[in-house]
Amino acid sequence: QLLVANPIQQQQQLLSRISVLCRNAAQVEAVLEGGEAAVDEVVIDFLEARGVEEALKRVRSHGLRAVVAAPRVIKPEEKNLVHWLLGLKPDAILVRSTGLLEQLNLLYEAHKTTDPLPQLHGDFSLNAANEVTVWTLLESSRLDRLTPCHDLDAAQLATLQENLEESSSYLKPKLECVIHQHLPIFHTEHCVFCKFLSNGSSYKDCGHPCESKTVHLRDTASGHDHLVLADMGCRNTVFNSQAQSAAPYLHRLSQSGYRRFRIELVDEPSPFVGPLVAKYADVLSMMEGGGGSREKKSTSSDIRDAERGLMSWLEIVPDANGRTHGVTEGSLRPSDERNWASLRPTARR
Repeated sequence: QLLVANPIQQQQQLLSRISVLCRNAAQVEAVLEGGEAAVDEVVIDFLEARGVEEALKRVRSHGLRAVVAAPRVIKPEEKNLVHWLLGLKPDAILVRSTGLLEQLNLLYEAHKTTDPLPQLHGDFSLNAANEVTVWTLLESSRLDRLTPCHDLDAAQLATLQENLEESSSYLKPKLECVIHQHLPIFHTEHCVFCKFLSNGSSYKDCGHPCESKTVHLRDTASGHDHLVLADMGCRNTVFNSQAQSAAPYLHRLSQSGYRRFRIELVDEPSPFVGPLVAKYADVLSMMEGGGGSREKKSTSSDIRDAERGLMSWLEIVPDANGRTHGVTEGSLRPSDERNWASLRPTARR
């Protein structure tokens, strides 16, 4: 039987799709209320287990895919967490460690029921920095999608995608690029919530102030406030106050073949979430031949103006305390490799 591809389906595969990672229920509601057509899934990355199941249901009720994010670190005594993740019956699990990936691979191989299993999406922390690593992770595991690591700048991300497309069309839809985030800059087992906001010494007697209080660490040199979040194991992660945006490089990334993009929210207030997602979606739409929010076809000049406009708007997005910290290209800014001879001599050189 000859199967003929549906032109509408082919066109849909060429369109960019956006995943939005939310860290609280208010952000989830803001994404759902925004109703942006380019958004087809929401990633739930809550501080506590409470509220995760309800958030997944809310996402599905709006016809979107519901993804749950696993903790970045899972200790031996926490290995049963995988069963909780599977018990939520999400559409996909965002896998952040090779240990959890191996655990899920073994469980999937032993799966003998007809119940559908969630897809597995690999996060940046799996350290896929080149084609060899991408091939190894995708072919030796059950990953359906993979995010390259943050060591790559925008030019290197684009080159990686182009090289993969040249080698195999199989990998074309497999890579996801994070285009908006606050980079995690510090991770520790020490809990500042327990230490400074309670009289307890562990989660058993601290009263869980992390569930009701928001903590930022202020950099006295720059005046920036870096958000602190605790995970389910009471470990703390400090996030950069400045958002890192790929807005100036969206055209290059789209040209290289990326069609899956992710926006990661940290403590952006819910009134800003809808406009933030819509502005990214608008720029991506302009690159695909549409006019974004306008009816006429976009020119290269229009796209550049939209990218600059998005960066300017991101400068005024406040944090949970109403303070603005601006936006940066950060590690996405391409830079030339320094010549070895120009590097500072070391004792071994």
